[in-house]
Amino acid sequence: MKRAAIVLALTCGLAHASEPGQWLDCSDMVVLVPGITCAEEPDPIPNTGVQVGITDAYTIDNDGFLYVGGTVPSPTSPCLPYPKRFEVRRSRNGLEELVAYIDHRCSPGGDDLIEVGGGEPLGPLFEPLTGVFRLSLGSESAAGYRRWTLKLQGFTPLFEVQQTYQTSIEAFSFRVPVRPNDLPAVDHFDSYYGPLVKPIDFSQAQPLQCDYPAFPPAQGSILSFADVVPDPAPGQGVYYLTAASNEVETRAGRRRSGSVLMGRDVSQLPGCDR
Repeated sequence: MKRAAIVLALTCGLAHASEPGQWLDCSDMVVLVPGITCAEEPDPIPNTGVQVGITDAYTIDNDGFLYVGGTVPSPTSPCLPYPKRFEVRRSRNGLEELVAYIDHRCSPGGDDLIEVGGGEPLGPLFEPLTGVFRLSLGSESAAGYRRWTLKLQGFTPLFEVQQTYQTSIEAFSFRVPVRPNDLPAVDHFDSYYGPLVKPIDFSQAQPLQCDYPAFPPAQGSILSFADVVPDPAPGQGVYYLTAASNEVETRAGRRRSGSVLMGRDVSQLPGCDR
């Protein structure tokens, strides 16, 4: 199925590609990740002539992938003596994947080129709420030079990863996300609560509801149970934390340390009676 999706993306890109001597754009991009589409918008940042390489900038998406974008030698471009391509790559857990690329094109009036654009921001930038990847680019051809912003759309938006919940005096409820804590599926949840202090000590968390529901929940279903957490004293607060388990793996949200996004240490949570 993945091979068929890749062939379709390549065929569409070639059928509607820009003409030689014109600026390279989304119509020339080959996207290798199913569900991702390319769009573009004008870049309001003035050109400074600064170019960056593939290791100069990165961003992290909601699934924990680290993305880089830049110009590298091309294994397929026929342009000589230095065949190049612009590409976007991502990596996670030591595994790297090519997301999308545009090969430089040979043209009679001079090769059509594309580079990461100069100025600020150097990019790339990931928008967690919408699941959109943005990167400032520059296209050069016989038609001149133009700046534009690449938009790769279709990545996991924030609401599909994070738990959303509602509380009332009687009940605690939330809708099961598409990918709870970025797990492909979930077998059961364990919910905890604790005092809202800094720093939060998860070893002091108290079980609220354990090993629920009785069967693996469907995506989008609403889970609800009695909220027996006592009201905090004036000036104090209470946090809620739900851990999701899939087979032998348990995750309880994520935290950011500098520019690195990582999972919380679930070993700090107390045992939940089953």
